[in-house]
Amino acid sequence: MNQLASPLISRTEEIHNLPGKLTELGYASVFDVVRIPRERFIREHRADLGRNAEKMYDLAVGYAHQVLHHFRRNSLSQAVQVSLRSPFSVAGPDYANQFLDADTGWKDKAPSGSPEANDAPVAYLTHIYQLALEQEKNGAGAIMNTLAERRPDLGALLINDKAINEVIPQLQLVNEILSKAIQKKLSLTDLQAVNAKLSTTRYPNDLPYHYGHQQIQTAQSVLSTTLQDITLPQTLDLPQNFWETAKGKLSDATAGALTRLQIMASQLSPEQQKIITETIGQDFYQLNYGDSSLTADSFSDMTILTSRTNLTVPQVELMLCSTVGGSTVIKSDNVAAGDTTATPFVYGARFIHAGKPEAITISRSGKEAHFALTVNNLADDKLNRINRMVRLQKWLNLPYEDVDLLVTSAMDAEGETNTALLMNDNTLRMLGVFKHYQAQYGVTAKQFAGWLRVVIPFAITPATSFLDQVFNAAGTFDTSFVVDNQDFVYTSTADGDGVRVKHISTALGLNHRQFLLLADNIARQQGNITLSTLNCNLFVVSAFYRLANLARTLGIDPEAFCALADRLDAGTGVVWQQLAGKPAITGPKKDSPLAADILSLLQALSAIVQWQQQHNLSVETLLLLLSDNSTFPAQGTDDQLNFIRQVWQNLGSTFVDATLLSRSGAPLVDTSGHAIDWFTLLSAGNSPLIDKVGLVTNAGIESVIATVVNTQNLSDADKKLAITTLTNTLNQAQQTQQGVAVSLLAQTLNVSQSLPALLLRWSGQTTYQWLSATWALKDTVKIAADIPANYLHQLREVARRSLLTQQFTLSPVMVQTLLDNPAYFGIAAETVTNISLWTLYTLSRYGDLLLQVGKAGGTENDVLAYLRSANTATPLSQSDAAQTLATLLGWEANELQAAWAVLGGIAKTTPQLDTLLRLQQAQNQTGLGVTQQQQGYVLNRDSDYALWQSTGQALVAGVSHVKGSH
Repeated sequence: MNQLASPLISRTEEIHNLPGKLTELGYASVFDVVRIPRERFIREHRADLGRNAEKMYDLAVGYAHQVLHHFRRNSLSQAVQVSLRSPFSVAGPDYANQFLDADTGWKDKAPSGSPEANDAPVAYLTHIYQLALEQEKNGAGAIMNTLAERRPDLGALLINDKAINEVIPQLQLVNEILSKAIQKKLSLTDLQAVNAKLSTTRYPNDLPYHYGHQQIQTAQSVLSTTLQDITLPQTLDLPQNFWETAKGKLSDATAGALTRLQIMASQLSPEQQKIITETIGQDFYQLNYGDSSLTADSFSDMTILTSRTNLTVPQVELMLCSTVGGSTVIKSDNVAAGDTTATPFVYGARFIHAGKPEAITISRSGKEAHFALTVNNLADDKLNRINRMVRLQKWLNLPYEDVDLLVTSAMDAEGETNTALLMNDNTLRMLGVFKHYQAQYGVTAKQFAGWLRVVIPFAITPATSFLDQVFNAAGTFDTSFVVDNQDFVYTSTADGDGVRVKHISTALGLNHRQFLLLADNIARQQGNITLSTLNCNLFVVSAFYRLANLARTLGIDPEAFCALADRLDAGTGVVWQQLAGKPAITGPKKDSPLAADILSLLQALSAIVQWQQQHNLSVETLLLLLSDNSTFPAQGTDDQLNFIRQVWQNLGSTFVDATLLSRSGAPLVDTSGHAIDWFTLLSAGNSPLIDKVGLVTNAGIESVIATVVNTQNLSDADKKLAITTLTNTLNQAQQTQQGVAVSLLAQTLNVSQSLPALLLRWSGQTTYQWLSATWALKDTVKIAADIPANYLHQLREVARRSLLTQQFTLSPVMVQTLLDNPAYFGIAAETVTNISLWTLYTLSRYGDLLLQVGKAGGTENDVLAYLRSANTATPLSQSDAAQTLATLLGWEANELQAAWAVLGGIAKTTPQLDTLLRLQQAQNQTGLGVTQQQQGYVLNRDSDYALWQSTGQALVAGVSHVKGSH
């Protein structure tokens, strides 16, 4: 329904080149706008109005004031007010204020409050401006900071409706003035050059400011995702490596791409990343502290340190974990006394000290009223580390102790390769994965550090150590849980060991079965599984915490989490070493499994869990679909026995025998008068057509019959007759026999009649093989317990694939295509019968593909037809493939043409079609086209400023488009 908008609303829209936008948003009057708080208006309409949201609101406020002013002056409004007055109010209008001035008339006067009136704010401001210019002219001074230098914008300011009524935020005004001042001071060509300069300027430490990076961050906050997650589809084999964490080998390209994306996920700008990773240079003090004459000794004066770091004294004390009174680090009483003592170089300021003794201290000198603070034991390396810590704390907005704990835990996980505790690319990778878990799951720094290394037993006074927060917070026990470095039997339920077990179980919310499950896996890495013993040290206790807390964070119970870890580990021990042993950070490498790096493993676990949630696939269902024979009981059930008996009962009447073949119409004697026993002939040899019980085998009916008949002494006509009649008879017999299997399996598994034969083939057996194996049980199986384990395994494999087709709504034609052409689905022919996590992911995404195709008006047959066309000897051209898929996916052909650069050619497999689907979904989510997504994908700290800026602009424009269309 169209609504009339006030002229002032239309004028506001016109000034900001957004015609009709406020009206579309439901604002018919400026009073509709000002009725909403400014912050709320900006927050709700930032996506629709962009950076004009603030300006349009402020202009609407100005117009509202004008309307209110005119209403009060209007005679009609005065009449309204008069009618509402009491009889005792001020007297009404008189002659003097109702008629024109006798001498000049109103035409020579400006209404009070109008821009041109001499009592208006404009006149007042103009007077002040002119007065300032006169005083500057009369003043002394080359040293004078003139108004033209401070506010160069005022001289060119045009006084109009917009200038009078628009309220400009102070921050915006300051930014514009500073930018122009910098441009003039440094002789830069334009504001673009100013922004580029700010992106690499480090001092003061509120810098560097990277405008393109800031645009990306702003857009990401609106989208609630990151550019790295958006562009992940461009790493073609990365999803597969997430699903094959232990056995899959990373390619060089994938390892490099994963490293880059993890670093970029730290959300730091290029110069910020360089500050973290670079080695100290000769211009260090000039670049980072603003003065080349400074030395480490200069910072012993607290005033120098605070001024150059823009910190207060209390903030310096927090950073150094030290005051005039000494160290503020405390250690839990519930850790063995022999362990490390509480000092700043052990916890809180460990990175600043590189983990070495001779801690930085603070001392005071002078009288009470005029004392001075001195910072002792500084050095160039410590000032370098302080510079990084100060900045990183601001960028992460975390307490100093948490930042220190995060970075040093990652360094410890690097092992012997980083004993010097240096920040590097692994530090940035850690921040990238941490920020993902922080945003997705609300994980804290201490939690994440506990996953990487240990649950820390230290704290900054008066806080409680994280160890005690986890293990001694419940108050269930009379005594505290103590990490005493003593061996204990974790299966014990009595005495001291039993109490220890109950302490850990209670603290982590585990029942006894769950505790034993975790303990067994930890013992395989850090204890003795045979003796069921573990040592109660920080690494073992932290392993319990890591497993239990990570499972809870991901929304999985401990049993399911361990089963998932087993599946990912695939018997290699790599995954369990990371989760139950001592985690290691190695960085993705060529020919190395993804799980060799704890950060990549954590990223993979999150990706798998998010995929499960998106497809409503519980861990229990997932594990059921992946379970092999070892997870099921070896003994059969009565239901299985009854099913087998049904097969026996229906199959017995379908057997082929000599009588059946003698009635087929085939000649029974040859030209010499000798009898022909077709049954004996067709059931003889190593590959008979009919087996010993009368089942038609997998041997080719027509070829075997033709071979047998042609060896007989028959006329050509009789041979032809024999081939025809025998072929028809055995084809019919085979169909009848296979029909028994198909109908009973379809009924039992609740699937269509078209699926059972395909399910048997998918499980690695033919219908004949299954019928033969089932009939072979007839003489030996009397009760359920007699059913052989290998037969039960075969039966369950068929049932598992049946569940798979139902879970992902797979059609018979799809299963047929999968078995006939596994390459279409990115699967090797020799592994098509295997069911892995990657198989499940591929099939689930095939279902997502069909949903998108269905929305565009296509069918599954269209998808399969495309795959056949794309895989012929003369495949589709890039143009034809783009046009075909544009129709199928409901996407632009030019975007698909751009996508061929991502794939390295046209899409020929369903994983490649999935990549296209994810690119399309990313565009729908962000407004970024494929080319722009590619641009964001390759973005790194060495990319030039123009690429960062264009990416930021594209993302902001895309978000505005996407949010504006909803």
